[in-house]
Amino acid sequence: SEMGRKKKPFIDKKHATTYKLVHRSQHDPLVADQEANQMVLKELPGAGDETSRSTRLATQRDCGIYFEDDYEYMQHVREREEGGVVWEAVNPTRPGQVVLPPCVLPSAEENLWEC
Repeated sequence: SEMGRKKKPFIDKKHATTYKLVHRSQHDPLVADQEANQMVLKELPGAGDETSRSTRLATQRDCGIYFEDDYEYMQHVREREEGGVVWEAVNPTRPGQVVLPPCVLPSAEENLWEC
């Protein structure tokens, strides 16, 4: 009677939480504690959950990130602080062309020290 019965899976993948082992943030108060682990578990968004994936991709697009892979790009995005650097969009003269300020390019004489 035991032969034909399916075993209950060890992990219920539909309701499981996935974690990634990462280095502790330098903003974490325990980073300087020698007794604390320097690696911590970070919860990953549901890999199989299509609604969370589409929500994440929409959020990334709102921030100007247009990659559609499963990498969590938002971990590198921070809120802008007052007095911080403000990036302005550049309108290239043709698609794919970037206009650089002349001081970052070598002149005809290649006098690099005038920037």
